[in-house]
Amino acid sequence: MISVDFPDFKGCCTSGTDIANALYMAQDVLNLTLYDLEQDEIAPPKASNPKDIKIDGAQFTRVIAADTDIYRRVNEELKLA
Repeated sequence: MISVDFPDFKGCCTSGTDIANALYMAQDVLNLTLYDLEQDEIAPPKASNPKDIKIDGAQFTRVIAADTDIYRRVNEELKLA
């Protein structure tokens, strides 16, 4: 199991069965978190510089892309299906 944590977002975390699945899940939870902030009209926190995030052992940092417009459209289409 691979755990994913977003230090800029309190409580924003997920996991996956392997690295590819964890990265997929990370993109999903990040989009959901940003979408929820948009719905509540709350500005997201400024993104940390990955070089400033302290890691150890087998941990690593990765930039995760998010597009809440696409996320919103896809989820609205799923609701209609």
